[in-house]
Amino acid sequence: MAAYYSALLDAVDAWEWSKDPRSKPELVTILESDFVIAAKAPDSRFTRITGSGLFGADPPPVKWLVRHCLPAEEVTLLIGEGGVGKGHLSMSLCVSLALGEPFGPWDVPAPARILISNCEDAENEMRRRVKAAVYARWPQGPGKERLELLEKNFTYVDLSTDTDFFVEEEQLSNLCLNQDLVIIDPFFKVMPKGTDVNKQVDAAKVMSVLSKVAHLSACSLLIGHHTRKPHQDEKMTVHSGSGSHVLKDLARQAMGLEGVSRVEAEKMMLDPTQKYVRLKILKSNYGPTTDVGYVLRRVEGGALTFVEVGNVDEEVRNLILLKLAEGPCIYEAVVDNFVIYQGLSKKRIQDIIKELLNDNKVFLSTRVEGVNRRNYLYVPSAA
Repeated sequence: MAAYYSALLDAVDAWEWSKDPRSKPELVTILESDFVIAAKAPDSRFTRITGSGLFGADPPPVKWLVRHCLPAEEVTLLIGEGGVGKGHLSMSLCVSLALGEPFGPWDVPAPARILISNCEDAENEMRRRVKAAVYARWPQGPGKERLELLEKNFTYVDLSTDTDFFVEEEQLSNLCLNQDLVIIDPFFKVMPKGTDVNKQVDAAKVMSVLSKVAHLSACSLLIGHHTRKPHQDEKMTVHSGSGSHVLKDLARQAMGLEGVSRVEAEKMMLDPTQKYVRLKILKSNYGPTTDVGYVLRRVEGGALTFVEVGNVDEEVRNLILLKLAEGPCIYEAVVDNFVIYQGLSKKRIQDIIKELLNDNKVFLSTRVEGVNRRNYLYVPSAA
Protein backbone atom coordinates (compact mmCIF):
# COMPACT_ATOMS: atom_id res chain seq x y z
CA MET A 1 0.00 0.00 0.00
CA ALA A 2 3.01 2.31 0.23
CA ALA A 3 2.52 3.45 -3.37
CA TYR A 4 -1.09 4.51 -2.62
CA TYR A 5 -0.07 6.43 0.51
CA SER A 6 2.68 8.25 -1.34
CA ALA A 7 0.53 9.09 -4.39
CA LEU A 8 -2.34 10.43 -2.28
CA LEU A 9 -0.12 12.65 -0.15
CA ASP A 10 1.59 13.95 -3.27
CA ALA A 11 -1.84 14.76 -4.70
CA VAL A 12 -2.75 16.75 -1.58
CA ASP A 13 0.55 18.67 -1.72
CA ALA A 14 0.03 19.43 -5.43
CA TRP A 15 -3.55 20.64 -5.00
CA GLU A 16 -4.19 24.04 -6.60
CA TRP A 17 -5.08 25.86 -3.42
CA SER A 18 -5.41 29.21 -5.22
CA LYS A 19 -8.44 27.82 -7.10
CA ASP A 20 -10.02 26.10 -4.09
CA PRO A 21 -11.49 28.16 -1.22
CA ARG A 22 -11.02 25.29 1.26
CA SER A 23 -7.92 25.14 3.42
CA LYS A 24 -5.46 22.27 3.27
CA PRO A 25 -6.41 20.93 6.75
CA GLU A 26 -10.08 21.03 5.71
CA LEU A 27 -9.39 18.96 2.59
CA VAL A 28 -7.33 16.45 4.57
CA THR A 29 -10.23 16.11 7.06
CA ILE A 30 -12.65 15.44 4.19
CA LEU A 31 -10.35 12.81 2.74
CA GLU A 32 -9.85 11.14 6.11
CA SER A 33 -13.58 10.82 6.60
CA ASP A 34 -14.65 9.92 3.06
CA PHE A 35 -11.72 8.13 1.40
CA VAL A 36 -11.62 4.32 1.43
CA ILE A 37 -9.21 1.95 -0.36
CA ALA A 38 -9.95 -1.76 -0.66
CA ALA A 39 -6.97 -4.09 -0.96
CA LYS A 40 -6.82 -7.86 -1.35
CA ALA A 41 -5.85 -9.74 1.81
CA PRO A 42 -5.26 -13.45 2.36
CA ASP A 43 -7.79 -13.87 5.19
CA SER A 44 -10.72 -12.08 3.55
CA ARG A 45 -11.74 -10.86 0.17
CA PHE A 46 -10.96 -7.23 0.97
CA THR A 47 -9.36 -5.18 3.71
CA ARG A 48 -10.88 -1.72 4.00
CA ILE A 49 -8.53 1.11 4.85
CA THR A 50 -10.33 4.33 5.77
CA GLY A 51 -9.12 7.86 5.25
CA SER A 52 -7.81 8.12 8.80
CA GLY A 53 -5.67 5.06 8.16
CA LEU A 54 -4.29 6.59 4.99
CA PHE A 55 -3.46 10.01 6.40
CA GLY A 56 -2.86 9.18 10.06
CA ALA A 57 0.84 8.32 9.63
CA ASP A 58 3.62 8.94 7.16
CA PRO A 59 4.03 6.17 4.55
CA PRO A 60 7.29 4.23 4.49
CA PRO A 61 9.88 5.63 2.04
CA VAL A 62 10.45 3.96 -1.31
CA LYS A 63 13.24 1.39 -1.04
CA TRP A 64 15.97 1.48 -3.67
CA LEU A 65 18.78 -0.86 -4.60
CA VAL A 66 20.17 1.96 -6.77
CA ARG A 67 18.61 5.27 -5.80
CA HIS A 68 16.25 6.64 -8.51
CA CYS A 69 17.45 3.94 -10.90
CA LEU A 70 16.54 0.48 -9.57
CA PRO A 71 13.71 0.13 -6.99
CA ALA A 72 13.80 -2.70 -4.48
CA GLU A 73 11.32 -5.59 -4.71
CA GLU A 74 10.01 -4.45 -8.10
CA VAL A 75 10.31 -5.37 -11.78
CA THR A 76 12.52 -3.13 -13.93
CA LEU A 77 12.88 -3.40 -17.71
CA LEU A 78 16.17 -2.75 -19.49
CA ILE A 79 15.39 -2.34 -23.18
CA GLY A 80 17.76 -1.94 -26.09
CA GLU A 81 18.83 -3.39 -29.42
CA GLY A 82 20.59 -6.73 -29.44
CA GLY A 83 24.33 -6.11 -29.20
CA VAL A 84 24.04 -2.54 -27.89
CA GLY A 85 25.56 -3.54 -24.54
CA LYS A 86 22.75 -4.48 -22.14
CA GLY A 87 24.76 -7.45 -20.86
CA HIS A 88 27.85 -5.34 -20.19
CA LEU A 89 25.74 -2.65 -18.54
CA SER A 90 24.14 -5.28 -16.29
CA MET A 91 27.60 -6.53 -15.33
CA SER A 92 28.74 -3.02 -14.37
CA LEU A 93 25.55 -2.63 -12.34
CA CYS A 94 26.25 -5.95 -10.57
CA VAL A 95 29.74 -4.80 -9.59
CA SER A 96 28.35 -1.58 -8.07
CA LEU A 97 25.61 -3.41 -6.18
CA ALA A 98 27.83 -6.17 -4.86
CA LEU A 99 30.25 -3.57 -3.47
CA GLY A 100 27.68 -0.96 -2.40
CA GLU A 101 29.48 1.65 -4.51
CA PRO A 102 27.91 4.29 -6.83
CA PHE A 103 26.64 3.25 -10.24
CA GLY A 104 27.62 6.26 -12.34
CA PRO A 105 25.51 9.22 -11.13
CA TRP A 106 23.34 7.05 -8.87
CA ASP A 107 23.97 6.19 -5.24
CA VAL A 108 23.90 2.57 -4.00
CA PRO A 109 22.71 2.65 -0.35
CA ALA A 110 24.25 -0.70 0.66
CA PRO A 111 25.88 -3.83 -0.77
CA ALA A 112 23.36 -6.26 -2.27
CA ARG A 113 23.27 -9.94 -3.24
CA ILE A 114 22.95 -10.38 -7.00
CA LEU A 115 22.24 -13.37 -9.18
CA ILE A 116 22.68 -12.95 -12.91
CA SER A 117 20.98 -15.67 -14.92
CA ASN A 118 22.42 -15.54 -18.39
CA CYS A 119 20.22 -17.10 -21.06
CA GLU A 120 22.41 -16.47 -24.09
CA ASP A 121 26.19 -16.57 -23.55
CA ALA A 122 28.37 -19.43 -22.33
CA GLU A 123 30.05 -19.42 -18.93
CA ASN A 124 33.50 -18.42 -20.21
CA GLU A 125 32.05 -15.36 -21.94
CA MET A 126 30.36 -14.29 -18.73
CA ARG A 127 33.61 -14.71 -16.80
CA ARG A 128 35.35 -12.49 -19.36
CA ARG A 129 32.63 -9.87 -18.96
CA VAL A 130 32.91 -9.87 -15.17
CA LYS A 131 36.66 -9.42 -15.37
CA ALA A 132 36.32 -6.64 -17.98
CA ALA A 133 33.77 -4.76 -15.81
CA VAL A 134 36.01 -4.96 -12.73
CA TYR A 135 39.26 -3.98 -14.44
CA ALA A 136 37.57 -1.14 -16.36
CA ARG A 137 37.16 0.55 -12.96
CA TRP A 138 40.35 -0.62 -11.27
CA PRO A 139 43.04 -1.27 -13.90
CA GLN A 140 45.46 -2.36 -11.14
CA GLY A 141 42.89 -4.74 -9.64
CA PRO A 142 39.99 -4.24 -7.20
CA GLY A 143 41.95 -5.02 -4.05
CA LYS A 144 41.40 -7.73 -1.46
CA GLU A 145 38.35 -6.21 0.31
CA ARG A 146 36.44 -5.54 -2.91
CA LEU A 147 37.29 -8.97 -4.24
CA GLU A 148 35.94 -10.62 -1.07
CA LEU A 149 32.67 -8.65 -1.37
CA LEU A 150 32.31 -9.59 -5.03
CA GLU A 151 32.84 -13.26 -4.24
CA LYS A 152 30.33 -13.07 -1.38
CA ASN A 153 27.55 -11.14 -3.13
CA PHE A 154 27.80 -12.14 -6.79
CA THR A 155 26.28 -15.36 -8.19
CA TYR A 156 26.08 -16.50 -11.80
CA VAL A 157 23.69 -19.11 -13.24
CA ASP A 158 24.13 -20.39 -16.79
CA LEU A 159 20.76 -20.95 -18.44
CA SER A 160 22.08 -20.75 -22.00
CA THR A 161 21.68 -24.51 -22.52
CA ASP A 162 18.72 -25.08 -20.18
CA THR A 163 15.66 -25.64 -22.36
CA ASP A 164 13.39 -26.45 -19.39
CA PHE A 165 13.62 -23.13 -17.54
CA PHE A 166 10.92 -20.56 -18.23
CA VAL A 167 9.21 -17.71 -16.39
CA GLU A 168 7.05 -19.67 -13.98
CA GLU A 169 6.42 -18.81 -10.32
CA GLU A 170 8.13 -21.79 -8.66
CA GLN A 171 11.25 -21.78 -10.84
CA LEU A 172 11.63 -18.01 -10.61
CA SER A 173 11.10 -18.05 -6.82
CA ASN A 174 13.93 -20.56 -6.49
CA LEU A 175 16.25 -18.21 -8.40
CA CYS A 176 15.27 -15.31 -6.14
CA LEU A 177 15.88 -17.21 -2.91
CA ASN A 178 18.25 -15.20 -0.64
CA GLN A 179 18.92 -12.63 -3.38
CA ASP A 180 18.30 -8.88 -3.57
CA LEU A 181 18.40 -8.75 -7.36
CA VAL A 182 18.00 -11.31 -10.12
CA ILE A 183 18.87 -10.36 -13.71
CA ILE A 184 17.28 -12.23 -16.61
CA ASP A 185 18.67 -11.47 -20.06
CA PRO A 186 17.38 -11.81 -22.71
CA PHE A 187 13.78 -12.12 -21.60
CA PHE A 188 12.44 -13.81 -24.75
CA LYS A 189 14.65 -16.85 -24.14
CA VAL A 190 12.76 -17.84 -20.97
CA MET A 191 9.21 -16.85 -21.82
CA PRO A 192 6.74 -19.75 -21.71
CA LYS A 193 6.28 -21.41 -25.10
CA GLY A 194 3.55 -19.83 -27.15
CA THR A 195 3.76 -16.51 -25.29
CA ASP A 196 3.44 -13.42 -27.45
CA VAL A 197 4.28 -10.24 -25.53
CA ASN A 198 2.68 -8.20 -28.31
CA LYS A 199 -0.63 -9.55 -27.01
CA GLN A 200 -1.81 -7.77 -23.91
CA VAL A 201 -3.23 -10.90 -22.28
CA ASP A 202 0.04 -12.84 -22.66
CA ALA A 203 2.23 -9.95 -21.54
CA ALA A 204 0.00 -9.28 -18.54
CA LYS A 205 0.24 -12.92 -17.43
CA VAL A 206 4.03 -12.96 -17.62
CA MET A 207 4.42 -9.61 -15.88
CA SER A 208 1.95 -10.69 -13.21
CA VAL A 209 4.20 -13.66 -12.38
CA LEU A 210 7.30 -11.45 -12.33
CA SER A 211 5.68 -8.85 -10.05
CA LYS A 212 4.28 -11.47 -7.69
CA VAL A 213 7.64 -13.20 -7.29
CA ALA A 214 9.45 -9.87 -6.78
CA HIS A 215 7.06 -8.84 -3.99
CA LEU A 216 6.79 -12.20 -2.23
CA SER A 217 10.51 -12.96 -2.37
CA ALA A 218 11.54 -9.35 -1.58
CA CYS A 219 13.85 -9.54 -4.59
CA SER A 220 14.13 -7.06 -7.46
CA LEU A 221 14.01 -8.34 -11.03
CA LEU A 222 15.89 -6.69 -13.89
CA ILE A 223 14.60 -7.95 -17.23
CA GLY A 224 16.69 -7.49 -20.38
CA HIS A 225 14.32 -6.93 -23.28
CA HIS A 226 15.33 -6.64 -26.96
CA THR A 227 13.98 -3.79 -29.08
CA ARG A 228 13.47 -3.58 -32.78
CA LYS A 229 16.11 -1.59 -34.68
CA PRO A 230 14.98 2.07 -34.81
CA HIS A 231 14.45 3.91 -38.07
CA GLN A 232 16.84 6.70 -39.05
CA ASP A 233 16.60 9.73 -36.70
CA GLU A 234 14.09 7.84 -34.54
CA LYS A 235 14.64 8.29 -30.81
CA MET A 236 14.26 5.47 -28.31
CA THR A 237 11.13 5.52 -26.21
CA VAL A 238 9.68 3.12 -23.69
CA HIS A 239 7.59 1.76 -26.58
CA SER A 240 10.60 0.81 -28.72
CA GLY A 241 10.75 -2.83 -27.73
CA SER A 242 8.64 -5.57 -29.20
CA GLY A 243 5.68 -5.78 -26.87
CA SER A 244 7.15 -3.22 -24.47
CA HIS A 245 4.16 -0.89 -24.86
CA VAL A 246 2.32 -3.55 -22.85
CA LEU A 247 5.15 -4.57 -20.55
CA LYS A 248 6.02 -1.01 -19.51
CA ASP A 249 2.49 -0.41 -18.23
CA LEU A 250 3.02 -3.16 -15.68
CA ALA A 251 6.69 -2.53 -14.86
CA ARG A 252 7.41 0.07 -12.21
CA GLN A 253 10.65 1.14 -13.86
CA ALA A 254 12.04 1.05 -17.40
CA MET A 255 15.54 1.90 -18.57
CA GLY A 256 16.71 2.20 -22.16
CA LEU A 257 20.16 1.76 -23.69
CA GLU A 258 20.91 3.15 -27.15
CA GLY A 259 23.96 3.79 -29.32
CA VAL A 260 25.54 7.23 -29.72
CA SER A 261 26.42 8.34 -33.26
CA ARG A 262 29.75 9.86 -34.26
CA VAL A 263 28.07 13.25 -34.80
CA GLU A 264 26.52 13.12 -31.33
CA ALA A 265 29.89 12.20 -29.81
CA GLU A 266 31.52 15.23 -31.46
CA LYS A 267 28.73 17.45 -30.20
CA MET A 268 29.38 16.25 -26.64
CA MET A 269 33.14 16.90 -27.06
CA LEU A 270 33.95 13.18 -26.96
CA ASP A 271 36.52 11.30 -29.03
CA PRO A 272 34.48 10.28 -32.12
CA THR A 273 36.77 7.29 -32.79
CA GLN A 274 35.48 5.62 -29.60
CA LYS A 275 32.16 3.79 -29.16
CA TYR A 276 29.53 5.17 -26.76
CA VAL A 277 26.04 4.31 -25.54
CA ARG A 278 23.44 6.35 -23.69
CA LEU A 279 21.43 5.13 -20.69
CA LYS A 280 18.03 6.70 -19.98
CA ILE A 281 15.35 6.27 -17.35
CA LEU A 282 12.36 5.96 -19.68
CA LYS A 283 9.70 5.36 -17.05
CA SER A 284 9.62 5.57 -13.26
CA ASN A 285 6.71 5.29 -10.85
CA TYR A 286 8.87 6.48 -7.96
CA GLY A 287 11.43 8.96 -9.26
CA PRO A 288 12.42 11.27 -12.11
CA THR A 289 12.92 10.18 -15.72
CA THR A 290 15.83 11.41 -17.86
CA ASP A 291 15.35 12.83 -21.36
CA VAL A 292 19.05 13.44 -21.98
CA GLY A 293 20.48 10.30 -20.38
CA TYR A 294 23.97 9.35 -19.25
CA VAL A 295 26.79 8.40 -21.60
CA LEU A 296 29.04 5.37 -21.22
CA ARG A 297 32.14 4.48 -23.23
CA ARG A 298 32.89 0.97 -24.43
CA VAL A 299 36.37 -0.03 -23.29
CA GLU A 300 38.54 -3.16 -23.41
CA GLY A 301 36.56 -6.38 -23.26
CA GLY A 302 33.34 -4.54 -24.17
CA ALA A 303 32.89 -3.16 -20.64
CA LEU A 304 31.03 0.14 -20.20
CA THR A 305 32.20 3.05 -18.06
CA PHE A 306 30.40 6.33 -17.39
CA VAL A 307 31.99 9.43 -18.92
CA GLU A 308 31.51 13.15 -18.36
CA VAL A 309 30.35 14.98 -21.45
CA GLY A 310 30.67 18.55 -22.55
CA ASN A 311 28.68 20.59 -25.06
CA VAL A 312 30.76 21.86 -27.94
CA ASP A 313 27.83 23.91 -29.30
CA GLU A 314 27.58 25.80 -26.01
CA GLU A 315 31.33 26.38 -26.01
CA VAL A 316 31.27 27.77 -29.55
CA ARG A 317 28.27 29.98 -28.71
CA ASN A 318 30.19 31.50 -25.82
CA LEU A 319 33.30 32.02 -27.96
CA ILE A 320 31.26 33.78 -30.68
CA LEU A 321 29.71 36.08 -28.09
CA LEU A 322 33.16 36.91 -26.68
CA LYS A 323 34.44 37.69 -30.17
CA LEU A 324 31.49 39.96 -30.99
CA ALA A 325 31.86 41.76 -27.65
CA GLU A 326 35.08 43.21 -29.13
CA GLY A 327 33.11 44.70 -32.02
CA PRO A 328 30.99 43.82 -35.11
CA CYS A 329 32.36 41.09 -37.39
CA ILE A 330 31.58 40.07 -40.94
CA TYR A 331 29.24 37.06 -40.89
CA GLU A 332 31.28 34.98 -43.35
CA ALA A 333 34.50 35.70 -41.46
CA VAL A 334 32.98 34.44 -38.19
CA VAL A 335 31.83 31.23 -39.89
CA ASP A 336 35.19 30.61 -41.58
CA ASN A 337 37.14 31.40 -38.40
CA PHE A 338 35.27 28.88 -36.27
CA VAL A 339 35.28 26.23 -38.99
CA ILE A 340 39.10 26.44 -39.01
CA TYR A 341 39.72 26.62 -35.27
CA GLN A 342 36.94 24.38 -33.96
CA GLY A 343 37.04 21.73 -36.68
CA LEU A 344 33.26 21.89 -37.14
CA SER A 345 31.35 21.94 -40.41
CA LYS A 346 30.26 25.23 -41.94
CA LYS A 347 26.59 24.25 -41.59
CA ARG A 348 27.10 23.48 -37.89
CA ILE A 349 28.56 26.97 -37.25
CA GLN A 350 25.77 28.56 -39.29
CA ASP A 351 23.16 26.69 -37.22
CA ILE A 352 24.74 27.92 -33.98
CA ILE A 353 24.71 31.51 -35.24
CA LYS A 354 21.08 31.08 -36.33
CA GLU A 355 20.18 29.99 -32.78
CA LEU A 356 21.93 33.07 -31.36
CA LEU A 357 19.98 35.27 -33.78
CA ASN A 358 16.66 33.59 -32.88
CA ASP A 359 17.41 34.07 -29.18
CA ASN A 360 18.26 37.75 -29.77
CA LYS A 361 21.73 37.19 -28.33
CA VAL A 362 23.31 38.61 -31.51
CA PHE A 363 21.97 40.73 -34.36
CA LEU A 364 22.59 41.03 -38.10
CA SER A 365 22.98 44.22 -40.09
CA THR A 366 23.80 44.86 -43.75
CA ARG A 367 26.25 47.54 -44.78
CA VAL A 368 27.08 48.80 -48.27
CA GLU A 369 30.84 49.10 -48.75
CA GLY A 370 31.57 50.43 -52.21
CA VAL A 371 29.92 48.03 -54.62
CA ASN A 372 29.67 45.24 -52.02
CA ARG A 373 27.00 44.48 -49.45
CA ARG A 374 28.30 42.83 -46.31
CA ASN A 375 26.43 41.17 -43.45
CA TYR A 376 27.75 42.01 -40.00
CA LEU A 377 27.09 40.22 -36.74
CA TYR A 378 27.09 42.32 -33.59
CA VAL A 379 25.94 42.50 -30.00
CA PRO A 380 24.28 45.75 -28.90
CA SER A 381 26.86 46.57 -26.24
CA ALA A 382 29.67 46.51 -28.82
CA ALA A 383 27.85 48.01 -31.81
